Amino acid sequence: MRRPIVLFALVLSMGCSSSSSNGSVRPDSGVGSSGGSSAETGGGASSGGAISGAGGASRSGGAGGSLTGGAAGLGTGGSATGGLTGSGGATSNGSGGTSTGTGGSLFNPADRCSPGQYYPDPWFGGAAIECGQAQHDAALANGIGASPDGFVGITSLKLPSPMQPGHTTALSKDFEILGGSGPTPDQIEFWAAMSECGTTGTLEKFYTHPIDTTGVYCGSIDPTDAYPYLLMVVRPIPDSTATDGSVERGVTLCMEGTCPGP
Repeated sequence: MRRPIVLFALVLSMGCSSSSSNGSVRPDSGVGSSGGSSAETGGGASSGGAISGAGGASRSGGAGGSLTGGAAGLGTGGSATGGLTGSGGATSNGSGGTSTGTGGSLFNPADRCSPGQYYPDPWFGGAAIECGQAQHDAALANGIGASPDGFVGITSLKLPSPMQPGHTTALSKDFEILGGSGPTPDQIEFWAAMSECGTTGTLEKFYTHPIDTTGVYCGSIDPTDAYPYLLMVVRPIPDSTATDGSVERGVTLCMEGTCPGP
């Protein structure tokens, strides 16, 4: 009676050894051929009589991992869940590509100033402010100038360090036209200033252009003083009959850079 018991223990020992081999597969295997190897090991696990069902599940998982990218499926032990993880990775990469493609279709990075720092929002990552009413009125009186055709919007940025005479500073701003292909009734202006919002001290305008199409608007300055602020001014164009709107997108600051040539 003792002999059959010994044989049964040997069968169980063989089954446990095969299962241990399947668990040694690492998530960063990386290639489809590893997925095939996992499937074979799963097959070995199925040879254990008492755990043949578990071995079969391991074999199915290994095949699923191989079909959807192999390495990702193997990361969770070659189960069906691992296969879904591989699919999720592919979807994430695809979405990233779509986002990049959309940005590229609107704005050409080669049109921005360089070398410099690009910010995907018009507020330089939160460093810029929209000038309040009191600052706005003081800036207009200090030299920005009012417009009889509507409100003049002013955004102020304190630079990481003041501009330096003899060193070119450049700024580019992305605009998207809404409601049509342009033009809009507005123009964009870049100013160098000695104070926040340009309320006091010297001002120097170095760029102005109608916002007439979706694209990058870039201006540069060889400053005559160590200006610590940049102003971005949106002003109505006198007597314009255009009706399309626009929205500000990204900005690029080039403390020692230039705009691309014509």
